[in-house]
Amino acid sequence: MSTKSTLACWRDKNLHFHLYSEAGCDGTVYLDLHTGDERQYRGQCIDIPIAVWEVIRTKTIWRNDLVGKTDADLRKIVNDYIDEREKDFDDCVDARVRSGDTEAEARKQARLILFFGCMGYGSGDQPRAKQFKLGLASEKRERARQEKGQKQIDAMIKANASCPGIHVIKLKRRKK
Repeated sequence: MSTKSTLACWRDKNLHFHLYSEAGCDGTVYLDLHTGDERQYRGQCIDIPIAVWEVIRTKTIWRNDLVGKTDADLRKIVNDYIDEREKDFDDCVDARVRSGDTEAEARKQARLILFFGCMGYGSGDQPRAKQFKLGLASEKRERARQEKGQKQIDAMIKANASCPGIHVIKLKRRKK
């Protein structure tokens, strides 16, 4: 007879996990995690103290702000970002001129601001049309990545709807 109480689980060809608690182990949850091709799963079981688990579940790195956005929404996001980058550059030049730099010195120092965002949008000193084209392509890729991830999350949540869920386990302090 198993003493495991499933909190959540998932299995597909590239991922299998089982999150559970054990009878008599109020201070720990267990994560049995296997990744890779179904025929060659690589995995391990991790004991997670409940206090650590409670901290982990309050954090997220998942960004889903582009899920459901239309192409028109993305064009506005890209235009707004380019406008912001240009304003930051102009504000930096103005501040440096007010502090005594010549216009040429100020523009040279402020060029670093044009570098911000270059991963998705290219350098800020490129023509606006090129920044827009690169930025829109980058945001569309990010939207596709987020939508794919959100579908997987939604499927996992739906598959685990009948699991008892994860509840805070209150640990009692021992009296001295």
